[in-house]
Amino acid sequence: MAALAAAAPAIPVSAQTATTDNPFIPKRNRVRFAGSGAGNFAPLNASGGMPGQPTPLPDCIRKPTQVGFQVECTRDSSQKETRSCNGSMSFYAFNLTTGVTGTISGDGKYTMILNSPDGGIGSCMLTNELPVSAEGGNTIEMLCPLSVEGCRGQVEGAGGNRAVSTSASVVVTPEE
Repeated sequence: MAALAAAAPAIPVSAQTATTDNPFIPKRNRVRFAGSGAGNFAPLNASGGMPGQPTPLPDCIRKPTQVGFQVECTRDSSQKETRSCNGSMSFYAFNLTTGVTGTISGDGKYTMILNSPDGGIGSCMLTNELPVSAEGGNTIEMLCPLSVEGCRGQVEGAGGNRAVSTSASVVVTPEE
């Protein structure tokens, strides 16, 4: 019997098949990003183009802002993108905290695309860097279009590669 098992050829399995057909690998994960850090707001110019001068309003200026985020998504590995994110984001320089919803994609390195119901936050992208640590200390990158107080612009993480936080919590929990 042992000789038979040793002689059996290995059957290659693609990563997609292994993820979606293996009953021991969860098909759904709950992914949670939580943390805070530093960002820089850059207003769009008067013609609505890239950040720069002149801006449409005199007080629509570049400024640093602390950013907070707590977002939870359910990721279904059988789908490229899953629309199931809910949470909140804060931009302290603008005294703004708002609920967000959106989508998540990726496997290990996740990207959340978030929007607020009022349109003030539109297609805000949060992405974790690998490796993910259960102990915290995770890096989250951010590029976030923002419209607040009559001023349109974008907030980027203030660190290298648009990192908004290097101490974020990234929790991935398997679901049945």
